[in-house]
Amino acid sequence: MRYSIAEQSFRYFIYFIRCFDFMVKSSSIVVKSLWVGVLMVSLFSALVLFPVAGCGDSGSGNGSNLDGGSDADVMISDSSTDGDVLEDGSICGNGVLEPPETCDGTDFGGMTCQELGYEGGALSCTSECTLDTSGCGFLCGNGVIDEGEDCDGAAFGGVTCQSLGFEPGVLGCNSDCTWDLSGCPGCGNGVMEADEWCDGDDFGALSCNGELQCTEDCHLDTTGCFPLGLGDGSDGSLEVTGTLLLNEYAAPAHGVAAMGNDRVELNEEPGAMNPGDEVLLINLQGSLSECDTSGVYEFKSIDTINGTEVLFSSVIEGVYGADGDNEDLTGQSVILQRVPNFSNVIVRSGGLLTVASWNGAKGGVLAMRVSGELLIEYGGEISVNARGYRGGAGYTFTGEADGRQGESICGDPQAAVVSPNYGGGGGGYFGVEADDPCGQGGGGGGYGSPGGWVDYSQTCRDSGNVTPAENGGDTYGSPGLQRLFFGSGGGGGATDDHSDESGSGGRGGGVLFLTAKHLSLAGVISAGGSGGSAGGGAPVTHGRRPGRVPGPPGRSRFPRACLP
Repeated sequence: MRYSIAEQSFRYFIYFIRCFDFMVKSSSIVVKSLWVGVLMVSLFSALVLFPVAGCGDSGSGNGSNLDGGSDADVMISDSSTDGDVLEDGSICGNGVLEPPETCDGTDFGGMTCQELGYEGGALSCTSECTLDTSGCGFLCGNGVIDEGEDCDGAAFGGVTCQSLGFEPGVLGCNSDCTWDLSGCPGCGNGVMEADEWCDGDDFGALSCNGELQCTEDCHLDTTGCFPLGLGDGSDGSLEVTGTLLLNEYAAPAHGVAAMGNDRVELNEEPGAMNPGDEVLLINLQGSLSECDTSGVYEFKSIDTINGTEVLFSSVIEGVYGADGDNEDLTGQSVILQRVPNFSNVIVRSGGLLTVASWNGAKGGVLAMRVSGELLIEYGGEISVNARGYRGGAGYTFTGEADGRQGESICGDPQAAVVSPNYGGGGGGYFGVEADDPCGQGGGGGGYGSPGGWVDYSQTCRDSGNVTPAENGGDTYGSPGLQRLFFGSGGGGGATDDHSDESGSGGRGGGVLFLTAKHLSLAGVISAGGSGGSAGGGAPVTHGRRPGRVPGPPGRSRFPRACLP
């Protein structure tokens, strides 16, 4: 069929309108403008150059069915293209973007994932020459939960800590639009908490020679670990038959006056320490105003010793001073203690391996490694019982006064008040009336559990000024052993007109750190507190317990025991 120039121009005008309408629906403003220009040029060229007999049932040219119908035969030679011909006559697969294609091969007409509103990624083209956006990523941070995102900003989709299987808490959203579970208490939130050995990749201060893993129920999986921390046995064998103070035998300790990047300045020359020795660097106590770094510790190896300066073979990793750095150690009781490396240790029946008690500056820490066997016979003992923080001192005069607080991680205030000194037990209460025969005992020291409280006088309790929660020491510490602490001291007893003196609070347990390849235990390993002492004067019999009865000792706590 032949068309006049006017008819052919009209048909191309209709073609232009259809193509422009398609691009309006599928393209960005920039691409739309480009396509308008291309189609206008194409229209002008067609009006000038297109032959009259270019399209129809009887034509022999390489034309196309411009009106979108399906009754025209389109002849395409094999040499012109290897692509597929769409119903409208465009060639999909020739690598050239032709209307109404949205892409062809790698030709996207300048279109990108970003132009389509995605964050980024790579566009691809289907075999039908349509855009494939599966490789594009949505924008994290747009406040809308898109495909592949857990959350976005403040958008949580109604999800809470509880709906995710955790205890009530505060669910957060990370910058990559994944859940921040750190505020959701419970195993699986990635943060090691009380009673957990680990959580996800959080192992506290624990590590191993190999790959330490955490199970789904937050227990340690040490199948990928090799023996670590057994020492080199350089101190030889040790046999204990009587009472042996390890700090005097092979584990001297010295106070730290200043600290550098990889060295410390001691208060005195470390005569019993030598290059190559293993040492324990630990903050045993802070001050009343600065005690955030109490319990921080690490093991180091001595490189050189110059007078009072000790240089380590590696940098100091922990923070021991106030204000988040190691420049100011004011108020901190930081020590450096030698860690003996024995080959074998035997504690015979009747033998006691222990250390000197904490004196406010050092003491109370028993740390050693055994590369071979640690044998404790029946009747033998390794103990740091009552080697930790001191109890509140008792009064030695007749009068009325509350008991003194027990010592704890924040110092030894010796204040005569019934409230606890953090973990230290509060002092006893003497009463409010002149005839109140109180003089009650102080609260117990705390550590892994709160300190106890005993009401020695019903009259005192009825006064309303003392409750069990006020006197017992607070809980601190962690089963992960990220820090090492003494047990706190109990509070001292109060005095009143009916007593000659008050009893002192009991001491807390010391720090016990042992590693051994083989452990044979028939005797005792203990780190308990001691009971308070009895007060003087006439006993009070109308209360729950007589006033001269001492408090019970604390029990040993083993937050972690790792055996082969």
